[in-house]
Amino acid sequence: MRGLVSLLAQTLRFGTGIAEALRVYSEDFRDKRMQRAEEAAAKIGTKLIFPLVVCLFPAFFVVEVQSPDVQVKEISRLHGPCAKSGAASESTSRARARNRSMESGLLEVGHHCN
Repeated sequence: MRGLVSLLAQTLRFGTGIAEALRVYSEDFRDKRMQRAEEAAAKIGTKLIFPLVVCLFPAFFVVEVQSPDVQVKEISRLHGPCAKSGAASESTSRARARNRSMESGLLEVGHHCN
């Protein structure tokens, strides 16, 4: 505000045109405002580090660790201690029927070995 008042005072004192002085003043004001916005945008990355580390990265790591863990459990369930040795020990249709019955809850947990 002081800049605008001093600008108007100078235009009156030196007899220059107010319109041209206001154009120059508004251009300078826009440049300063843009510069402040760019500085704030440059600082936002640093300010976001803490929320990212505290909130998003733990959730990301849970998802990344849990997915292989579920896959390992599924593989160990299919090929674990109850699985018979040999590739042709159990027919595919029998294995599928056993899996369907386990999913529907017909077999109790821990009693899926034949």
